[in-house]
Amino acid sequence: MKSKLYSWFSSLVAATGKVRLYISLFILLPLIFLSQEVREKKVFEFEVAFLQWLHEVINPISGYILSVFYLIGDTHIAALVVVTSLGILWWKRYWREAMTLAFASLSVLLLVDEILKPFFARRRPPERIDKTAGGFGYPSGHATGNLVLYFYLAYLLAARYPKLSIYIYGVTTLFLLLMGLSSMYLRVHWPSDIIGGYAFGYIWLTICLAILNFSGKKEKKY
Repeated sequence: MKSKLYSWFSSLVAATGKVRLYISLFILLPLIFLSQEVREKKVFEFEVAFLQWLHEVINPISGYILSVFYLIGDTHIAALVVVTSLGILWWKRYWREAMTLAFASLSVLLLVDEILKPFFARRRPPERIDKTAGGFGYPSGHATGNLVLYFYLAYLLAARYPKLSIYIYGVTTLFLLLMGLSSMYLRVHWPSDIIGGYAFGYIWLTICLAILNFSGKKEKKY
């Protein structure tokens, strides 16, 4: 019984990927601490100063470029990327990859919008530039959902083209950082909303990749 349990646990760890598992565990405790502080309706002093500083150092042209990254991370664009990716994966007969993508995209949307945001009930920054952004802000749905979506697609591409993996992950990371910066520049989110969103997103991505690899033939790990 113990040997079977150990074998199952070892397979689960292998499917998760040791690096992703260690990173997830490393960020879990700070995430819990941050979430507890946010739950108490706190806005950190550095956040107010940081949002003000952004508008002092970023000129209007750079701000417009950042706004484009914010729009690219919009839910409608993300939905289009998901549908297109699902179509390609089904056409290529990557059934598990397609089903995991559908699960990851839908589940993270429900997790953030229906559970996490109402639970923390954190107000967005005042004087928002993007007046269409409503509801609560923590964790950022932009940060959480797009990290899960684009890093999942990056994982699939890197497995297909391993020699290009550093560039694939590099471009994906840069895009997500610019998207998070744009959310703060537009005063849609506090910095901790973005940080919490990235942390939640990475942990959820780790779970989804574990499901993908544990459900069938294992992909190459990074």
